[in-house]
Amino acid sequence: MPYYEKKILRDAQNIPIPQYWDPVADEFKPMTKEVVLSGSKMELYGASLDDRPDATTVPIGTTFTIVDDTGNFDSYISDGTNWMEV
Repeated sequence: MPYYEKKILRDAQNIPIPQYWDPVADEFKPMTKEVVLSGSKMELYGASLDDRPDATTVPIGTTFTIVDDTGNFDSYISDGTNWMEV
């Protein structure tokens, strides 16, 4: 049976869901998107240097920026051993 004679897929409220036509299965199938998160957090923020982790515990290149009410956003970058002001 051609796709235009098939019923589209709907959710519990009878609203059409994202879907595609599968000609091999001769039916509509729901669209699904697989999301994979990877990587590491390379930008860190805190109110003072007390919030900054040890430079050896973060990946090289990680930045730490102090965000406070002074408007002076001091930033540092880890070389894997020490924090260097940038």
